[in-house]
Amino acid sequence: MMNIINRAVISSNVPPERMSPEEKMEIVKQLESQGVFLLKGSVQEVAKHLKASDATIYRYLSKSM
Repeated sequence: MMNIINRAVISSNVPPERMSPEEKMEIVKQLESQGVFLLKGSVQEVAKHLKASDATIYRYLSKSM
């Protein structure tokens, strides 16, 4: 899981603290399509890597469906 999250964040070529909400949402959508969010604790890990709250990640997930 950690490798997939790291790869997604690095591939954006923008540090998480400078990403727009749309860019973060795109990463969440990409991770969701790879099944990352089926694993326990994944929302918290993604939130930590994207410098966002858990609630923000859940909101992005609800918008991507």
